[in-house]
Amino acid sequence: MTGTVYDEDGKPLPGATIVIKGTTKGTISSTDGAFSINIEPKSVIVVSFIGYETQEIVVDDKIAVHISLKASAQKLEDVTVVAFAKQKKSSVIGSITTIEPVTLKVPSSNLTTALAGRMAGVISYQRSGEPGQDNASFFIRGVTTF
Repeated sequence: MTGTVYDEDGKPLPGATIVIKGTTKGTISSTDGAFSINIEPKSVIVVSFIGYETQEIVVDDKIAVHISLKASAQKLEDVTVVAFAKQKKSSVIGSITTIEPVTLKVPSSNLTTALAGRMAGVISYQRSGEPGQDNASFFIRGVTTF
């Protein structure tokens, strides 16, 4: 079976996840929203994309499907992308720190010194007091880190 995943405006969604319900077999959509997957008749596919509502589609004898996903702002706030997966924000909230870019607009010649003292769990220090050598180094969550 082949298909294409679109958003509400008819634009293709690259990277949408298409999984056969009840299995781990699946695929992702290409840059133009297209996908291809081998399925059994009467199977159900689950189509999801971060920030959009998940849809379940009964395939029956369809050869091609066109799927339109609706945006869901609430789901986008509850999900955090971590490396190659997604997790609920509540499960990783202790390890995430956010800095608004407007707070970094300080009279400093270097962005690294503007970050100093603004993030929990991050130790920043300058190795030299020499003029022009004002890059800060960082330890993240402990002095033994790189």
